[in-house]
Amino acid sequence: MQGTHLVGGELTYAYLGENTYQLTLTVFRDCGPANADFDDEIYVGLWNGLEEVEPFDVITVPLLQSDVLEVPTVLANPCGVPPEDLCVQRAVFQAFVVLPQTELGW
Repeated sequence: MQGTHLVGGELTYAYLGENTYQLTLTVFRDCGPANADFDDEIYVGLWNGLEEVEPFDVITVPLLQSDVLEVPTVLANPCGVPPEDLCVQRAVFQAFVVLPQTELGW
């Protein structure tokens, strides 16, 4: 995905117990007709605090097309009027990963 089409995003994680984490990347993009679609997958590097991130420390997170939704555009400022053709989409990439305990964390 080209960075010129991004509107914003958020990366979060949740500890689910038993060394299992839920990783979620939510990305917002301008979905105008000239812009590219979301990537089919993303790569997330996991760092144990000791060494550099190695290729085996990177997980692939796929995107399911059912996770792409159009987001309504609402401005709280009455002085602002969004263009009629404004279109924003949200994609959610999500993975579950089991990480061994380390003294430094992840």
